[in-house]
This record gives sequence, structure tokens and C-alpha cells, in this order.
Amino acid sequence: MGYSIRGDQVTIVRRRPPRFPELNEVWSSTPIAQLRHNDPEQGMWRIYRRVDDRWERYDHPPATMPEPLLAEIAGDPGAVFWT
Repeated sequence: MGYSIRGDQVTIVRRRPPRFPELNEVWSSTPIAQLRHNDPEQGMWRIYRRVDDRWERYDHPPATMPEPLLAEIAGDPGAVFWT
């Protein structure tokens, strides 16, 4: 796993080592989820999931801290993040 931060957004990515390291391939990164702060409610975090090439709001209540949302992503009860 990895992440990147851009403004009020934290993008969580799945990182995978190269299949053939002897060919000097690089690690791959696939966006899994995104946490957005202040979108649209001030002081609240929301989860977005990747659908094709766009982000879609995930049906989960917003939170004042990112930890409950990270737990939701890790648990993936709807099998939408780690499939």
C-alpha cells in the first residue's frame, strides 16, 4: 500500500513489485480509494472509490477523522476496493 496527498485529498494506492525485476521494470501503483476533506461539508472526511477512470462517492457516513474511513477501506465489506 501507499498514498499520495494533494491539497485536501489523500489517494490510497495498491503498490506491486515488478513481475520481472531482472528486466528493470518499475513498481506499479493502482488507485484504490480517495479520502477527501471538506467535500462538501466543512471539517468532514468522505470516501471515494475508483470506478473506471473516475472517482465516485462511496456510500458511507462522513467522519471528522480519517481513521474510521480507513478501517472501512481496509475491511472492504462491499468488496469494492481490494477486488
